This record gives sequence, C-alpha cells and structure tokens, in this order.
Amino acid sequence: MLSRLNFVFVAAFLMAAVLVAPLQAETIVLYDDFEGTEGLDLTKWSKLIGNQATITQVDGFAEIRRVGGVSADRAYLATVGQWIPAVGAKVTVSGTVYLDGTNFFDVWLRATDDTFDTSTTPPWNGVADSGVRLSMHPGNHLLEAQVKNPGVAPWTSLGANVYLPSAASSKYWDFVITDNGTNFTWTVTQQDNSSNTATFTGSSTLLVAGECHVLVTGYQVDLDEITITQVPEPSTLALLVTGLIGLLCYAWRKRK
Repeated sequence: MLSRLNFVFVAAFLMAAVLVAPLQAETIVLYDDFEGTEGLDLTKWSKLIGNQATITQVDGFAEIRRVGGVSADRAYLATVGQWIPAVGAKVTVSGTVYLDGTNFFDVWLRATDDTFDTSTTPPWNGVADSGVRLSMHPGNHLLEAQVKNPGVAPWTSLGANVYLPSAASSKYWDFVITDNGTNFTWTVTQQDNSSNTATFTGSSTLLVAGECHVLVTGYQVDLDEITITQVPEPSTLALLVTGLIGLLCYAWRKRK
C-alpha cells in the first residue's frame, strides 16, 4: 500500500509528466527526399493534376510543370495524411524549392478537400477550394498569404505582402512554415545568400473538422527534402494521468 510520502512522490511525478508533455520533441509525420526512379510514393502523396500539368519524380526532386504556360491548370502534391494544428500540437512544414525569378511557389495549410475551384480570382483553372495559401514570388521578391473558406469566393488577404531584401533568379530556397491552428509563420531563405530572407507572420481561425491536408504547387518548380512534423497533442496523456491520480487517491483513502 502507498504511504503518504510515496503517494505524494508518485502524484508529483505524474503531474510533472503532464507539464513536460507539451515540451517534447516534434515527431516527423512525413518525410520525402524524392530519391529513386520508381516514382512518387503514393502512400504519402496524392497527385492532383489538371489537363495541362504534370508531376514527375526525377531522382532527388519532384518536378511540378504546367505545360500550357502560366494560365494552364495547376498540379498539386497533396498529402495523404492529415495533421490538425493546435496550440500545443503545432504543425511544421519545411523543405527546399528551386524556381527561377519568373515563377511562383505555393503551400496550402489546412486544405479541406481535394476538389478544385475554378470560380476564384486569378481566373486560371485548378485553384484549391479552401485553406490558408502561402505564396512566394521571387521575381517580385515578395511573400503573401490568403485564406478561403470552402465554396466561398474570393480569397481574402491575411496581411500586407512581405518583401525579400533583393530579387533572385534561378535559385534554391529553403522554407519553414509553422502553424498552431491560429497563428502561422512562413520563412524563406536563399541557400547561397542567407541574408536574402523574409518571414510572413499571420493568423487565421479557418479549421474544418476532419480535413487538414497540406498541398504544394507552383509554376515550373522542383521540390526536395519535404518534412512535416507535429508536436504530439498532450491532452490524451493529461486525461490518463488524471485518471491514475484519481485511482491513487482512492487507494490511499481506502487504506486510511
């Protein structure tokens, strides 16, 4: 049976576990270096491709191409898995993208489904129907963010554009995105010029229950080393520990 001292020690240990849980390391939920010639790993990705677009895995890269030019259908890499961001369970998306100064690169957070919406502005086909869209335009050296609810037009800006210190053409960029379900940050850095970096910080409450994919697209871009991590949600552990403490209290009272 538990002595009072032992009970206090065990209870303190369990409570400490609850407090430490939110601080635990992020867990990798998706990683893809696009190595190999066997094609995209369809356990990780869905390919959403318009009539004039292609996605091809070339050893070490995923190539996203729009055959018909800028106004052609888009091609998306959409995650098969879904990870719902929340305070204490933030989602981080990182990787490398290659694009020249005339092209663009987009990442969708909290994407609610795989359907395309063709009624929005800009007027090209294949715009994802909903989510938080983060866009990079290195030729105009800017970052922007917009949000769209499912079936509702148009897209709404999430703040003023953020500008890179200088424009760059035909470069590799590293990007890191964090999202806690309300606030997000979007940082890009030119690989061979680390001073050419910028961060967009914004917020959105858009979260549709049961749908939270990550989508990646662009115009003539190459992707590499895509990693998605999430801090495990501590609420389940908290419930378990609370139950254990309750049982300990019951056993201690019975002993008395």
